[in-house]
Amino acid sequence: MKTNKILAIGAGLALAGCCCKPPCCPCRDAVVGNWGLKLPYATMSAGHMIVSRGACGKAEATVLWRWASPIPMTSCEIRGNRFCIDHPWGMILEGEVCGDTLTGTITYLKADGSRDESKPEETFTGWRNPPIEPAHTALARF
Repeated sequence: MKTNKILAIGAGLALAGCCCKPPCCPCRDAVVGNWGLKLPYATMSAGHMIVSRGACGKAEATVLWRWASPIPMTSCEIRGNRFCIDHPWGMILEGEVCGDTLTGTITYLKADGSRDESKPEETFTGWRNPPIEPAHTALARF
């Protein structure tokens, strides 16, 4: 009798685990991807942003700002279709994604981390770039 109860409890827990677990393939993050950016400058207004999740699920971003080299961001937070990215040059990029377009604002910071009131907030836009296909190594010349 005791074995039957243990089996029944075990079966119940197993069924509960099957029914209550999140899906094994999580929904695609709206922000994760490869983005082209139109920055708020008269010249050299192109930018690029790649947002991904690391092995532990932590959001990460790399941004190319105008003519500079792409650099990893200090922090990146994603909540649904919204993002907040801390640029090491003293800027906060906040925005949201709707389908394959992105809109956001740039807030400039002082060295102490407070908002730089002498610089107004600016807006930027972006578009999702198509995924980059892997290289065909059979065609590579070494």
